[in-house]
Amino acid sequence: MQQAITYAPKMNSVPEICFSAREAELKKLFNDYPVGKILFVSDGSSFGLFSGAVHSPRALAVVLDGDDALPLFCMPDGIACVAVSGRRETLLATRGYAAICGVPTVLFPVDASLYGVFDGQTQLLTNGVRGEVKLNDGRVVYDEKAITPSLGRALAGLYLSRLALFETRALSILKRTELPDAFEEAFGLLDTVKGDAEEIIAKNARLRVLERDGLPVGEGAALANLLRGSEDAPWRAFLLLSSLYAAFFKRGKPRRYRVPDYSARFLAAGIAEGYLTANIPTAEEYSRRALALERGRGELLREINALTDRRAEYLFRLRRYMAAEDAACELGALSRLPEVVPSGLSAIIRDFGLMEEL
Repeated sequence: MQQAITYAPKMNSVPEICFSAREAELKKLFNDYPVGKILFVSDGSSFGLFSGAVHSPRALAVVLDGDDALPLFCMPDGIACVAVSGRRETLLATRGYAAICGVPTVLFPVDASLYGVFDGQTQLLTNGVRGEVKLNDGRVVYDEKAITPSLGRALAGLYLSRLALFETRALSILKRTELPDAFEEAFGLLDTVKGDAEEIIAKNARLRVLERDGLPVGEGAALANLLRGSEDAPWRAFLLLSSLYAAFFKRGKPRRYRVPDYSARFLAAGIAEGYLTANIPTAEEYSRRALALERGRGELLREINALTDRRAEYLFRLRRYMAAEDAACELGALSRLPEVVPSGLSAIIRDFGLMEEL
């Protein structure tokens, strides 16, 4: 795949995404920066990606085995450009180093979800100390060989992001808040996803920028992290959450005489200190949300049913890239979600006393 595409967003610009072969881009790096050293940064997920370039006398190489960026700041002066590939933490650490040193960056992501590629800032860890660093955008190169294995996970992530838009709308109704400015653009982006590789990359790129600018990520991302260990974690999170939401808006009724044991729940989730800052609704808030639920139930039930009805379509497209199943049963992770994401929709379901049997 050698073609280049341009994805034109409606709002803030997205850095150029170049679809090109890695070997050609590495060669181009030395031509674009004929003076100075080129620093190549990778980690365990991308080790060997730069093997064709690091033997040059003008190349320096670092393999980060953790989140600490100290090895980068041990590099000599005269770095003309930084090329980086790897997991989100590696991308952020390298971009933080490049921003501080004023060095241009070229990113070779191995995850089609593009986490860490468009973040606007990071808490940079250096020698055990964290500090806030604003990040500059870099040139992004998509290499088919490197990124194809992650396309299934990235596609499932788009479905999970679509579910996050439903959660955002539901929270705006139940909490009587405004939808974020980027909501309509994100909805148009995610309502139809055909699943082609270029589309997956471009839509994930735009989503990361919208999230950087304030679009809610949704509690599904946290659930996928709890389910980590397999490539289909975002898909399993989508199945679990969409089933929970559908059941809630179909049959969920506030249990007026059953109050969740918040302290025990936070303790079971392994974050006992979270109880001290838990956002437990007052009686007035509880009543307002119960009334808002009944008023908005029909509208929200139609939307979540439309999403669950598309599961077969989503699964068909997903199986082009990975072996995914049509059911998920990790209820233990789902039961802990309200404590992990206290501002999510599952927390309201918990407040109504409807998460106790999971």
